[in-house]
Amino acid sequence: MIIEWLISEQNQRNLYINFYKFRINRRSDVRTYWKCSTSGCRKAAVFENDVLVLFDDVLEHNHGYNLDLSMKNKLSMLCFSIIEIAPYKSAFKIYQSARKKLLDLFEWHDSCFRNIPIFENFKNIIYNKKEEYIPSHNNLNFEIPDSFKFTLKNKIFLAIDNRNKEDSIICYLEKDFVRKIFNFSDLKLMFDIKFYVSPNISKQLYVIHAFKGNKYFPLIYYFLTNKTQRIYTRLLRLLQNSFYNII
Repeated sequence: MIIEWLISEQNQRNLYINFYKFRINRRSDVRTYWKCSTSGCRKAAVFENDVLVLFDDVLEHNHGYNLDLSMKNKLSMLCFSIIEIAPYKSAFKIYQSARKKLLDLFEWHDSCFRNIPIFENFKNIIYNKKEEYIPSHNNLNFEIPDSFKFTLKNKIFLAIDNRNKEDSIICYLEKDFVRKIFNFSDLKLMFDIKFYVSPNISKQLYVIHAFKGNKYFPLIYYFLTNKTQRIYTRLLRLLQNSFYNII
């Protein structure tokens, strides 16, 4: 079931259940009784503090979906219902699942294809909603297990751990592997910042990749606990002054 509260242009709060619009029929002390906004439709729902407590699944609407909902809003509702159940699911998979369900609902009609937002134009809505369900861990006083300090071949993988300082940076690399890669000729490096794939103990993941021909190798991983100018300055200094000492 897809339940969504949307604010209209007149700043009114509207309830939609499975893309059908509902209006308030009456109120009691703790309950609000809603009915379908389409005249003659008997579909109803009962809420307590915005929580659905009663809904007739047998009685069907006697009309089609409300036309005032855009495809973007419909897609949002479907995505939000997925995020509520599986907040750690990737944004793209959430989008794909919601898009397929939306197309199925509209029987893959051409107008539905044309009006569904593409992922690139919609992903921030998914990311922002996911953040509401995924707790952030600002407390860095945790112990990194040994399994995250060493490689499977029991070589040191955790290179820098300075969580006692402000704007902490945690760095992972396997020195022998990095040295081996840096012996290649015609090697190119790429520096890449990832925000949404970073674990929730950090704000972003900064990765150094090496390119050799048509192959690339992720070499060094920096987990940054902030997005401030100060932490970027520290990272640049680390790259400038300590890069070759690390490898």
